[in-house]
Amino acid sequence: MSTPIRPFLPDNTDWIYQPDLSDEFNGPNLDPRWCPYYQASWGDMDASRARYRFITESDGATSLELYVDNAGQGYWQPWRASNNTYKVAGITGGARDYMNMWPSGGFPVTNHVPYYDGFATRYGYFEIRTRFLSGSGLAPAFWFLGMQDAAYTENIEVDSPEVFTKNSQVKFNLLPRQGMDSQSKVTDYGPGTPLADLNDGYHIYGLEWDPEYLKLYIDGQLVSTIEVAIDYRMFPLISLNHHETNNAEVGNVYDNDPPLPNDETFTIDYYRVFKKADTPADPWPNYQNPLLPGYNIAERAFINIYGYDGDSSTSREGKLNDGDRFSVADTYPKGSGTEEENERWYNDQFRYIYIEWHQPVDFDTVILYATQAQSTAPQNIRIEVSSDGYDNWTTVKPDFDLDWQTDDPGVAEGLKIMLDTPLEQNQHARIVINTAPESYALSEIEIGTQINVSTYFK
Repeated sequence: MSTPIRPFLPDNTDWIYQPDLSDEFNGPNLDPRWCPYYQASWGDMDASRARYRFITESDGATSLELYVDNAGQGYWQPWRASNNTYKVAGITGGARDYMNMWPSGGFPVTNHVPYYDGFATRYGYFEIRTRFLSGSGLAPAFWFLGMQDAAYTENIEVDSPEVFTKNSQVKFNLLPRQGMDSQSKVTDYGPGTPLADLNDGYHIYGLEWDPEYLKLYIDGQLVSTIEVAIDYRMFPLISLNHHETNNAEVGNVYDNDPPLPNDETFTIDYYRVFKKADTPADPWPNYQNPLLPGYNIAERAFINIYGYDGDSSTSREGKLNDGDRFSVADTYPKGSGTEEENERWYNDQFRYIYIEWHQPVDFDTVILYATQAQSTAPQNIRIEVSSDGYDNWTTVKPDFDLDWQTDDPGVAEGLKIMLDTPLEQNQHARIVINTAPESYALSEIEIGTQINVSTYFK
């Protein structure tokens, strides 16, 4: 009988290992539950791609090694002055468009990132065993973001921890995107500390997430506590940031003597999740419709419409599948970023509405609703699907005109679109906007098999 996996805690008897939410990183391939791009919605797609390999340790064990390829890798946001000295290697246990966005609207979205949520959960003990290089300009991090299941505002950041290796400084950060104040518990490691030197090899970092608090552990010792109630699902991110700045805390990778190797590494032995028998279950929306013929399965989808500015950012999501055919989701031709960001976004992403599900679904009908349809709604579209949501998009409904009949703001007009061939086990779809007003709008999207369209009056 195999020995049960336990967390590295002084009292670990009640914690139960959760294999479906954990990864031992045994290779040879990265588990497909991880998104292999690090916040690519905001950055250059190739620069955001995770550089990684599986390595064999001296004891024969396998570990995942993330690395920044200093000579061969581009900057994460080369067009933005604040980030054009920043490179990154990272994987994320959840992903979607408009993740990690501040109320001001943040950067314009420059790439679509498919929906991932294989590691998202709520409450428990989360542990990572890892080692990293020391020196100026490096910031490895093990952190969490809200999955934004029910609302855009469920997007708090918890760094557990972020390490500035220049001064061996550990930051336990709580960074709300709105509402409460940020908190940061900083621990410096040096002579006289009861904890081990973080630069001497593997160490274990743990986050205990309770309904009333967060606790950071290092090598089994409690380091810091933050009293806070976070009651929605979050997902893990594992990342290494490379900086070429004059920031006093982070430093510059080129200030190291001797120089750092070209491949700046962050090595992970495992990521483990534990829960107790009485840990509350994960919250899920109260869906009204089953995934069956005759029902609107768009209710269960994440539907993204690009182009919101800061004034509308807090209500970006949910408008196109909230059941309200008069709540309008509209888009703007320009964003709040730099000129290059705005142009990249307008040329590459403005024309798409992405529709993605937690699991594969079947459908043969798409219904679009709009108010003031003739003057605000798209006029010509096509529908495409993809097996992975990244590329290889296949047309399932070729270009066609939308024949809207009214321009009345008090009428939610619906148009029913039948696919030429019913789709089976699809998870990633998109509507391509070929022709539309400069600022176009829709009020609702319904999707299903054998579903009907109606017109609604205010």
